[in-house]
Parts: sequence; structure tokens; C-alpha cells
Amino acid sequence: MGGSVRIEARELATVHQQATLEFSVSDTGCGIACENQGLLLQDFSQVDASSTRNYGGIGLGLSIVRRPAELMGGEVGVYSQSGQGSRFWFRVLVERIS
Repeated sequence: MGGSVRIEARELATVHQQATLEFSVSDTGCGIACENQGLLLQDFSQVDASSTRNYGGIGLGLSIVRRPAELMGGEVGVYSQSGQGSRFWFRVLVERIS
């Protein structure tokens, strides 16, 4: 059985001329244990930093995205369960163009 990846963008809220946008990537991969999820938001940290790690791509992305998102009035986050896949997201506050 193959896995899947889903990319989404949506408007969460609008207040006056400002909108909160959310961008997310979801996968049906191995998931990340709760005790390791906090590592994803730390600079230069990976869930599995060993040279023999089993899964590529588990690491640096959220810490890289966090700073620009925060500068735009937003935040980043992850929802994941071991064996259930993951959902990574960032939200930003933008001015609406009429």
C-alpha cells in the first residue's frame, strides 16, 4: 500500500482587511511520537539526527519556516501520531486586497 501527501491552503478568518491564511502539508507516513514533536520547532534539531536514520526529511523544515511566519504575525505547528502520519502547518496574517 502506497502513502500519500496532501498540500492545502485556506483562509481561516478575516477581520476587517486582514486575513489569516493557513498552509499545510499532510502525509500518511510513519508519524512522529508526541515526545519528539517539540524538537521539530528547535533550530538545528531533527527528530532523528543519526547518520543511519530510517526516514529522510524528518527535521529542519518547521524551524526554518517558523521565523518568517512569526514575522508575518503567524505561527507554525504539527499534529502527528506514531503510525498515523503527520500534518505540518503554518499560518500568517496578510492584508486583503479589494
